[in-house]
Amino acid sequence: MRLLPSPWLPRRCTRRDRRRRKRRGRARWSAADLPWLPEYEALTTPYRLAAGPFPADAWKDALERTGLFEPLSETSVEDVRDDSTDGVVALVASWSWIANLEDDERTRLLAALRGLIGERSDLRLRYCTEVHWTRRRRAGATGR
Repeated sequence: MRLLPSPWLPRRCTRRDRRRRKRRGRARWSAADLPWLPEYEALTTPYRLAAGPFPADAWKDALERTGLFEPLSETSVEDVRDDSTDGVVALVASWSWIANLEDDERTRLLAALRGLIGERSDLRLRYCTEVHWTRRRRAGATGR
């Protein structure tokens, strides 16, 4: 399988981007672009930590152990999205560690987030998206 160039995914993420994303466990948003980012992190980090660690790479080992697939390939690409306050609030509300909060607590948190951002329609959010793919092994092929 070959990934084709796409105008909306302009470049590969650097190794530094991937390390940074894995270390922080969030999108590659920048306080230079989003001055409210430190307050956002202070507001949301306790909820993310309370949800526990994300099982980041456990699925890769489980997939390999089945012996049913060729070796996993991966790459990453940067994606810059234009968004608004409503879009960012909806995005945060969709994260499981926010969506699973009690209604009143989630409503207060999202209102506080909206207050931090203000009513904006010109937000540029940078993401580093990881892409993984493999193929099913042919009958009779062994991967172990």
